[in-house]
Amino acid sequence: MLLTEYNEAEAMRLFELDGERRGRAEGEKKKTIEVAKSMYDDGLEPERIARILKLDIADVEVMLGLRKMA
Repeated sequence: MLLTEYNEAEAMRLFELDGERRGRAEGEKKKTIEVAKSMYDDGLEPERIARILKLDIADVEVMLGLRKMA
């Protein structure tokens, strides 16, 4: 026997909140990639971009297409 009742409305609300959270995270990731590419196009070295954005150099190199994902 279940200890709690299933509440469909509450479950749907939680799914929507999770979707919104994931969407925001994906949007932030895309924006970070755009900023990194713009900085690189302006002549900044990947190491400096990594320091400014507080990211790992390997992640920045992947964003810029300089390295394949491991």
